[in-house]
Amino acid sequence: MSELFKHDYLTVELSETPSVKGHLVVKNSKSLGLCNDVETLAFFSATSQCATALFELIGAHGTNIIIQEKDDSLYADILARMQNDGLDFLWQPIRGDPIELDSVAKSIKDEIDILMWQKQNPDQVATKSSSAPQVIKQESPNESGEKKDNYLLKKLNRTP
Repeated sequence: MSELFKHDYLTVELSETPSVKGHLVVKNSKSLGLCNDVETLAFFSATSQCATALFELIGAHGTNIIIQEKDDSLYADILARMQNDGLDFLWQPIRGDPIELDSVAKSIKDEIDILMWQKQNPDQVATKSSSAPQVIKQESPNESGEKKDNYLLKKLNRTP
């Protein structure tokens, strides 16, 4: 990537695989959870300033900012948008099965009812031992012992 700006924990670069003219990437060296307030503010300010610069300098009709975390770093892809540029960020909606939707609605309602009861009856709520959050592994072994990418995490990575 062509580096345009570098700071202690912040980098602004041209994208290696640009989707449109003026595709910029703002990188923070830490993930969002590890950033302090100053680093977070600097990241979002730089992202906003880059979007404004693209809008003004190349005459974009608008910009899209896509923020994601990968490789333990915070990234913002800034895309200059032109009218009829051919980029489509919309997914076709798929109508859900009514029985399955009712089942999901019932389980959500049941969970809300439990939470409301716990809030109204704190003295009757049994204390649970808190367990550490479960981490989804990047790779999982298959039957032959080979490691393969976890398809759940792979689905989250989308190219802008």
